[in-house]
Formats: sequence, C-alpha cells, structure tokens
Amino acid sequence: KAPFPNSNPICPELITITIRQYFSFKGKCSLHKNSNDFD
Repeated sequence: KAPFPNSNPICPELITITIRQYFSFKGKCSLHKNSNDFD
C-alpha cells in the first residue's frame, strides 16, 4: 500500500495508488468532491 494515510475519505482508492498517481488524483478528487456538493 502507499506510504501515506488515507487522509481523504472522498477518495479511498488513494490507499493503493503510487505517490505520482496520488498527486494526479488529488486534484480530480477535489473536483469530484465539489461535484458531489452540487448534486
């Protein structure tokens, strides 16, 4: 698993991705959270 805690429950998949993917998904998860807020 990735060497960092799952600090973002919005994106639990972050637990198993790489550091590079983590930073890539970080922005996507932020946008996804905003979308959910308007849902």
